[in-house]
Amino acid sequence: MTSLDLQVERIGGAKGTLIAVTLFFVMSLVLWSMIIIRSKFIKIATADIYSQVYDGVLFDDDDTNDDQVEKTILGG
Repeated sequence: MTSLDLQVERIGGAKGTLIAVTLFFVMSLVLWSMIIIRSKFIKIATADIYSQVYDGVLFDDDDTNDDQVEKTILGG
């Protein structure tokens, strides 16, 4: 008996091994999906914060003038 056959028999035969491997892949898929979903939520939550950091610095809005932008950049 080879080591692979011994391990299969230890788990519970071919049927038990198939169930164990299937459960492993299903759990991996669920965890991977949760990581992707959490990553997207974090990206959505932080998009608003970082989108406002440089507002008015590169492009002039109608409401701002150059003096306001320079004071914002220089902290004055």
